[in-house]
Amino acid sequence: MTKVHTIGDSHCDFTFTSEGDSIFYLSDEGIINVPLTTHFVGSQTMYSFGIRGCDDKYFADMKEGDYLVFCFGEIDVRCHIDKQVTKEKRELDEVLSKLVEGYLLQIKKIAKKYKVIPVIFGVTPPVRELTVDGYPSVGPAEARVKYTKRLNAKLKKSKILYFDVFDEYSMADGTLKMKFSDGVMHIGKNYNQMAKDKLCALILRRL
Repeated sequence: MTKVHTIGDSHCDFTFTSEGDSIFYLSDEGIINVPLTTHFVGSQTMYSFGIRGCDDKYFADMKEGDYLVFCFGEIDVRCHIDKQVTKEKRELDEVLSKLVEGYLLQIKKIAKKYKVIPVIFGVTPPVRELTVDGYPSVGPAEARVKYTKRLNAKLKKSKILYFDVFDEYSMADGTLKMKFSDGVMHIGKNYNQMAKDKLCALILRRL
């Protein structure tokens, strides 16, 4: 049976798991369960993943034809992009283009090596204000919303399968709906069914 794997920072876990280890969809035969495994690689940025990837151990249980959902970028938006634009005086488009270029190359390299079907999960809406110590946030919320939208637009243009849940989980100002969150910056595990449904719909179109 085809399996689904997510890999990335903590969003790969919060967004796609709850109490079970599968996602499901409805078919003419009833409820079909698709096994899902998350591979949390730590607080890794999209930038560093694009440069060095991650340890081979995370791919050990993947089989040919499995789906692999890449979940990186929230940390880049929250902590790094604003500094590059405002302090280093780099053009936003140049920053994002370089970020996406390395990311896509690494994704294609991994997909070819492990014969998996790659899927890009777009960056989730940024939180307006972090109230928990230990989680840095750089730049005003309005800027981080802009960075997220621009980054997702570039990712969507790739020929790799793509989906995001920005509209479903954002308020009118583009920041994360805290009522659907974990109280920090993640989509809460009790509120992630819309994300799992979107992933299922994407897979169904290919079955």
